[in-house]
Amino acid sequence: MKRMTLERTPSIAVIVPNRNDARYLPRCLRSVIEQEVGPEELIIVDDGSTDDSVEVIRSLIAGNARAQLIVNPVNLGTYGAMEVGYSRPAATTPCFLPRTIFSCPAYLHAQRRALRGRQASECGPHWRGWWTRTTG
Repeated sequence: MKRMTLERTPSIAVIVPNRNDARYLPRCLRSVIEQEVGPEELIIVDDGSTDDSVEVIRSLIAGNARAQLIVNPVNLGTYGAMEVGYSRPAATTPCFLPRTIFSCPAYLHAQRRALRGRQASECGPHWRGWWTRTTG
């Protein structure tokens, strides 16, 4: 996992692992795509779903150059899917977003402000707003 000192405006890659939760994906993914200040990358890792998740994801991210779908041919589990997603981004800070959660329109803007000038290896949602794992 990358660990970097963040510049003035940290770049964020939102990583969404999924397995058989097509019913939650529209609200989750739209909440990221429709951010006031969107992420530099949106990475969805489908973890061997047997429902119509892959089709739902493809339809939701069609035409979005910042979004990519990674399809695991076998189920690696949530942490395995997260690890696959964490290995991909070019952004300085990966941000985990569970597929059953959606974020408010200013969520990523608030995270960028909180991360500015800090060292961070990852960030994600929390029931009180957001969290970051900082180093140093």
